[in-house]
Amino acid sequence: MRIYGSIHYPQRYQTIGWILRLNVSLIISPQYTVRKNLDDRGNPEHTPAALLQSATRLCYTAMLLIVAALAEELQVAIDLCSSCAKTNLGGARLRSGVFCGKTIHFLKTGVGPERATKKLDAVLSSFSPRRILIIGYAGALSPAIGLGDLIAMRRASIFGEKRTPRLPLEQLEIAETYDLDGSLELLSFAQAAGLTAHVGDGLTSPYIIGSPLQKQVLHRRFQALSIDMETAALARSARAAGIPVTCVRVISDDAADDFLAPFTYDPDASSMDRALRVLGAGNWGKRYHTWRQRAEKARKNLAELLRVWLDVWSRGGE
Repeated sequence: MRIYGSIHYPQRYQTIGWILRLNVSLIISPQYTVRKNLDDRGNPEHTPAALLQSATRLCYTAMLLIVAALAEELQVAIDLCSSCAKTNLGGARLRSGVFCGKTIHFLKTGVGPERATKKLDAVLSSFSPRRILIIGYAGALSPAIGLGDLIAMRRASIFGEKRTPRLPLEQLEIAETYDLDGSLELLSFAQAAGLTAHVGDGLTSPYIIGSPLQKQVLHRRFQALSIDMETAALARSARAAGIPVTCVRVISDDAADDFLAPFTYDPDASSMDRALRVLGAGNWGKRYHTWRQRAEKARKNLAELLRVWLDVWSRGGE
């Protein structure tokens, strides 16, 4: 929806314009009402721009926002919906779809906590979903977790943000931890669907952690089950906006996997060192093909769980 700025008509016509534009918003979403005192024009909250923004936010309230870093992660959920469309909101590009008669919005944030924060903050400045569901791949830290297993995240912690100079992995500490909703429900849905799932904590890192040895170090230090690059940052933005967050991740690489090892965090390496390490790893065609096979299994399991979760959500059971 595009909101136009007020035009300087005489006062009575301007007031009529406010009412007409608000009615347009209410026609789009008739189940909501705006209760504002239009006669209190001295209140900055009752200016035309503020009233229109309020109406817009009400029109978008009570929807689900599904968030993922990558397009292919988000597509898992989009493929379960019909009537898909694209829109722009808060300077970010969103997609929408309908599942069992309920509208869902989808946001691709890009990889990393900084990009994720920027994208979600922009959307939440104009959009008030009732709940945010974070989905996507994760790397396993625990050796007990296998490829395709689902992680119903209970808490997400972020470490290593804005460290200059960068510290060894063993010295990086957790900066913030955020509680997430719905982990036990996710576990029960996964079990009902015959999927392997775990409830536990996850780490969010601004760096790629691809070395099996580094995964062991992090698991030993923090007892986290998985690692990704966005969850805690997204939870931070959602909490600031007062919106509950649920997160389910699916394992695309286990604790022993070394596909991303050439890109892994190394505080002592220069840009040239890192480039040479990537080139020296070689055999990238085979590596990539293997990873795609693993990712396909991960997406299949994620889709099965989302189908059950969304079915309950659409019937008002969230």
